[in-house]
Amino acid sequence: MSANRRTLLRRAGIIGTGLLAGSGTLGPAAADSATAGHIDGTITDFGVPVADATVTLADGIDAHTATTDEDGSYEIDLEPGTYYHTVTADGYRGATSVVDVAADDPTTANVSLERAWGPGEGELEVFATEVGGGPTIPCDVTIYGDTQYDVTAPLGSVPDGERWNAGFAVAEGWWEVRVTNAEGYDDGYGKAYVAADETAVAVVELRDVDPSGESRELPDFGRFTGTVVGNDEEPIGDATVRADGTRVRTTEDGTFEVELEHGRHTVTVDAPGYESAAATVEVRFARETTGTVSLSSL
Repeated sequence: MSANRRTLLRRAGIIGTGLLAGSGTLGPAAADSATAGHIDGTITDFGVPVADATVTLADGIDAHTATTDEDGSYEIDLEPGTYYHTVTADGYRGATSVVDVAADDPTTANVSLERAWGPGEGELEVFATEVGGGPTIPCDVTIYGDTQYDVTAPLGSVPDGERWNAGFAVAEGWWEVRVTNAEGYDDGYGKAYVAADETAVAVVELRDVDPSGESRELPDFGRFTGTVVGNDEEPIGDATVRADGTRVRTTEDGTFEVELEHGRHTVTVDAPGYESAAATVEVRFARETTGTVSLSSL
């Protein structure tokens, strides 16, 4: 990384299921206002709202459904009771849990979805342009999904009719695009959902380098930061955090920071007098995953 390029990392919450339109549509039956229950929440992907996700509450007899808005939110009025709460969305694994809805006591159920790819395959085309469009800009392109592809695009696109005769053949699902090394421009980001047997297009608009000469770089790594605590929620200093051959120790206040490649990683934490703990953590390039690791005393 050159001295005049500054690294940008966007903060995002830790993925959690064991670890950015329209109003919601309700099921066929509305709850009686005298005994009404209410549930609401937000569906996210790595801290970014998921629009058009389907949220279903079912008790074995009735089912109530809502679709998330652009901000990932939903709400449903229904009879009090115990329900299976299921969330589905294109490009994500479904998530199901059991929730209790009480009378006249709103329930909140937020869900963080995990991305999924396949089984079908589609094509992803990438074009790098100035903001607002225009000729494509020579650059390097990296795409991230269930795998990672890195190519040089001398004409600023994949395909380009010369070096690249077709787009990327990829598994159906969400793909993120990182554009780098475009002379005179900051790095750029985009994403696209690729449907089976379809072609998706990601146009990444690049901003001119700041007149001061300091350009913005999107690194190919992410950071996992957090705090290690004990049973009493007190921070644990000098604990060891390991991931993919990298090892760091927590500071006196229990905090740590480790840089990791884009993807899922197994993180283990050890400290004298405590049982070891391990978890799978998702790290995405140019972003920060945060979390708290709790250790149990021996």
